[in-house]
Amino acid sequence: MAENFILQVAGDIDGPIGDHETVRFVVDDETNEFDISLERADEFRRLLESFIDIARPAEVAPAPTERPSVEHGHTATRNWAIRTWAWEHGYRVADRGPIPGEIVALYDAAQV
Repeated sequence: MAENFILQVAGDIDGPIGDHETVRFVVDDETNEFDISLERADEFRRLLESFIDIARPAEVAPAPTERPSVEHGHTATRNWAIRTWAWEHGYRVADRGPIPGEIVALYDAAQV
């Protein structure tokens, strides 16, 4: 017997939507995203247009290397894994800079 499954995407603002996209943006070093209809995505961009017009490109941080950091002896790859884990579990951690020891301990405990 065959089964059919229908995937229905629910936008974060409008509820169920057909054609949609995920909009990503960064404000104050915090990366965010939301799912929204194509029309609402265009509206979002129009609202930001005057700010985008006067903005300049930001310097992009270099890609992580495998060199241990001075602070904890962790590699950049491990630090990125810790940050990603923290974001996925609702903890606020900056994109760069030291990771609080409490977050590292929680991450390590979760890996057991």
